[in-house]
Amino acid sequence: MLPQVIFAMVCLALIGLEAHIVLVARDDTFSIEGQHAYEITEFAAGGVVSHAFLMRGDGMHAVGVRLSSDAAASVRLRWTLWHGFADQPPMMRAFEGEESLAVRAGRQWVTFTVPRDGSSHNRWCTIELQLLDAVPVPARPGSAPAPRPHVSVVASRDNPDRGGVLWVNDVRQPGSLFLRADRRGKTLYRRFLVEAAPNLPAIFRIPLVQWLIVAAYHWAFIVFAYAVMSEARTPSVSHRKS
Repeated sequence: MLPQVIFAMVCLALIGLEAHIVLVARDDTFSIEGQHAYEITEFAAGGVVSHAFLMRGDGMHAVGVRLSSDAAASVRLRWTLWHGFADQPPMMRAFEGEESLAVRAGRQWVTFTVPRDGSSHNRWCTIELQLLDAVPVPARPGSAPAPRPHVSVVASRDNPDRGGVLWVNDVRQPGSLFLRADRRGKTLYRRFLVEAAPNLPAIFRIPLVQWLIVAAYHWAFIVFAYAVMSEARTPSVSHRKS
């Protein structure tokens, strides 16, 4: 009895996970992360770093880059998100702002939030960054002033697939920034209804038929899995002739 109960619980857990992925989950991240990282030192001196990327997926609502600091610091950044990129003008300024951030020593991600863009898929966007100020965080109250922290933005010398285009002070550079673009798009089921279902034969566009196919597929898989499990648990019996 116990194996059957465990089998049923596993099946229910897998079906629940599948339902969440297909019917509920909407968040996803498009990322650009190369293999050979280095730090753009011009950024620490106030240089402007720009990176154009071709977004994958609708619903972009945040863009993140990777910073590096040699000490804990309070930094102030100016950022601008453009629609388009320099090789295909005109560019349209979409969002901009100044951020005051507390960063620790080492490398970390910082994220800039923007209003959700429902039509961001396959759109060229350019994120532009400039360091305005970096103030060291005292190790303890009353300690001697520390030198200005060296804060840089992290890039890679290689350019992965869909890696975009990088500029430093308006000069094109090889490689790409470490970049993440968060999106909140349609669920997989909603995408199926919008993108795939209209191309199916008429009979398969009926929702009842679609759900019957899903139910039949899952039932067949469960029966097959249960049969395999039962066969594995059945001891083999050998008959020896006397």
